[in-house]
Amino acid sequence: MQELERGTKGAEENMLQCQRRLEEQIMKNRKLQTILEESDFHLRTLNLDIDVGEVDLDVLRNGFQSMEKRLKVLSSKFFESSTTTEPSKAHENTEHVRTSNYGPLSQSIFPLSYANIMCPRELLAQSIIANRLSADILTPVCLPSPMGRMGIGEALERSSAIRPRQKAILRSLLVTAFESEEVRLRNELLTTAVSDISHELEPLLQSQEIQNLKEELHRFFVFAANVWKPVQRSQRWREMHDFGIPAVI
Repeated sequence: MQELERGTKGAEENMLQCQRRLEEQIMKNRKLQTILEESDFHLRTLNLDIDVGEVDLDVLRNGFQSMEKRLKVLSSKFFESSTTTEPSKAHENTEHVRTSNYGPLSQSIFPLSYANIMCPRELLAQSIIANRLSADILTPVCLPSPMGRMGIGEALERSSAIRPRQKAILRSLLVTAFESEEVRLRNELLTTAVSDISHELEPLLQSQEIQNLKEELHRFFVFAANVWKPVQRSQRWREMHDFGIPAVI
């Protein structure tokens, strides 16, 4: 009987110890939960302050797929043919001079000779439009930097003084603070791109088609700019490789 009582007493003591340890663990968990909630609140507040969010990659992927389809439809509509125009209809040497002050390729000059090109007109048009799209529209920031003619996006890309995350934060803050100027500059680039491409592709078109091409190009670039806009406030620049676009940091 005494052994049973001792066993019962020992079991009760063990149970009390387990209960105390459980209560202590519950208190620790509550403290950790409080710390976690506070950290989450501070993180959300910080994200609101710096306005750097996550891009929905599925939405972005769908946007680029739609962009690709629109480009194919546009080029097929105006340039569907087995080869380029006859040399007699082409310019002997059409120079495409880029005069924009913004973007990493702003100093480039591309001489193109349509008379010596024998390839599908549709593919040629796609290549020219896509090249200008990546150079002028799908860019980090249009705002100029204090470093002469270099855009702030290119200046950030070249900088080794700050980390990629810091670059994303700075880009986002700049785009937010100077959004109206950013939109104005991007619209200028868009308008210039439409004009330059229309002039460059003019030898491949009937004269009455030029205005229609300009309107279609303008709509296409506006759509592309809207697809790209969320990326400007995102930190996922490296993931743009998934869409075949060079990372900018």
